[in-house]
Amino acid sequence: MERAVAELEGKCATGVELDTSDLSLEIAFDDQLLFRAAPTPDPEMEHWMLYLPDGSVISAGPGTTLTREPGDSSAPLGD
Repeated sequence: MERAVAELEGKCATGVELDTSDLSLEIAFDDQLLFRAAPTPDPEMEHWMLYLPDGSVISAGPGTTLTREPGDSSAPLGD
């Protein structure tokens, strides 16, 4: 994981695709790098978290839950 993160360090994101049917996430970076996050098979666990430049966090899981957390409070994504 450290090696993969080192590859992405300093790269600019050029696109993001979120599949809301299965909560998979793809982030394209310059130099044709692609980061993929897939949901875990365990319905009780968080699948992935994405930290945004504004300090908020988008979390997928557990289950089919998708939330955006600004600071220390939770709100469903889209509110």
